[in-house]
Amino acid sequence: MTSERLYEFWVLSKTLNYNKAAEQLFLNQSLLSKHIAAMEKELNTALFLRTSHKVTLTEAGQMLARQAEEIISRCDQAERLTRQSSGLSGGKLRIACGIELSYASHIRLFVQRFMSRYPDTELTFDVLPGSIPEEILANYDLVFSPCAYYHLPSEITATFILSHGTYIYLPPGHSMVSRSMISLSQLGNETLIVPHAGELFGPYAKNAQLAERYAKGKITLLPVPNLSSALFLVSCGQGILIGPRYVRNMILSDTQTITVNILDQACRFDEYLYRCNTENEMAELFEKELKEEYQTVWRQVMCHPSLQLKLLMLGKHDFQSLDRLSF
Repeated sequence: MTSERLYEFWVLSKTLNYNKAAEQLFLNQSLLSKHIAAMEKELNTALFLRTSHKVTLTEAGQMLARQAEEIISRCDQAERLTRQSSGLSGGKLRIACGIELSYASHIRLFVQRFMSRYPDTELTFDVLPGSIPEEILANYDLVFSPCAYYHLPSEITATFILSHGTYIYLPPGHSMVSRSMISLSQLGNETLIVPHAGELFGPYAKNAQLAERYAKGKITLLPVPNLSSALFLVSCGQGILIGPRYVRNMILSDTQTITVNILDQACRFDEYLYRCNTENEMAELFEKELKEEYQTVWRQVMCHPSLQLKLLMLGKHDFQSLDRLSF
């Protein structure tokens, strides 16, 4: 049993929900199920009891769960001591993040795990509610952004993380709430609310242009200054919004806003990490470990035959396809 598999078991033992655990681990649910089944086969005992309504720990699973957190903590401590011996302890790290990305569980989990490995690091983390112009990148060591900047200065490096599918956010009672998927061509005569509409390098403006083209111009674009304003107007029935899945975490439960998956693969929401080259070793380490984590995700996809087939059908061989594979 590897420490990676033990960590997957521990997350599942805490959530007791395969969907939630897979989302936190940024794994495909079926892949997580296979990993757990392999652990149970290796240990020759069941760790979870599964029914159509719930997941519970067996007695053996409860015993392992009690030990898992301490084992993982010791592994992290050993890694931290090794890093410290090489001179990579302490330091400061200034990170900024677009507001929607701050609700992405995989980013939050990665930051939590990084800080647990390097607790002596002084972290400043700013959530940016407005647009993220290129000039902001030089004010931080690292910036998580959904924007693709095309003319970066030499001191800024960019790392492409993932590309996600998008959703339509609908007000309650909308005629399309009963659909499981929607094509942009079906948005004729709709009012599309566009946060950061002037941010031409950002996903909201790009997807609005795409929707306008697919709907043959029969769509009204309503620019608003930020995402919070857009969600408020959607809840008031003033229009619809195109956004990534984790915008759902920003929605107040009493607004009853509905989300429906968008069918068109060209309509996407990208994630980037930008690093300002200021010789900050912790920022370099953060970038390096983030790349390694997503390379691990990629290897897991390529070892899974059914996901490989879907990937080849998409005709893409990069991380842009991962979300289409239910990651």
